Amino acid sequence: MTVLNDTGILQKNISIIGIGNSFRGDDAAGPYIIEYLRERFSDILGPVMDACSINIQLIDASHDPVLAGSIIVEGNPVIIIDAAEMGLKAGSYCVLKISDLKDSVSLRTVSTHGFNISQVLIMAETLGFSENIRIIGIQLDNTGHGDTISRKILSRTDEIVQKILEEVKKLI
Repeated sequence: MTVLNDTGILQKNISIIGIGNSFRGDDAAGPYIIEYLRERFSDILGPVMDACSINIQLIDASHDPVLAGSIIVEGNPVIIIDAAEMGLKAGSYCVLKISDLKDSVSLRTVSTHGFNISQVLIMAETLGFSENIRIIGIQLDNTGHGDTISRKILSRTDEIVQKILEEVKKLI
């Protein structure tokens, strides 16, 4: 959806959605990055929003992929941040499209969510929204109940945020 900003200029909405279970170690990476962005919103996202005339929504969907699905079907560009088992070095990350998931990566195999994010993404593709969706998959290390996010992921946070900003610019 495109909206008018305060000065009457058309703005595009982009949603950045963090998915994961905050009580399962590295699976909390998505919600953690959303909170990180919220705390530094004016420094990190403000300049991008102003320069590109976009509205960025930060959404912590935690372990509710259905919420992510409801945002996806609005048709606006979406960046999903989720921990995944991708066979990479812990803390590594990559940008994926839905079509990449079919060929190589399965978020389904490590989901600790009540409803599977892969099912939501398949639905988005079926409805024709897949071109506007990017997934930042972060290779998890530990998912023990009650564990905290590993240093391997925490040390890459700024790098992951920069990748998110690059993807925001590509999607507008």
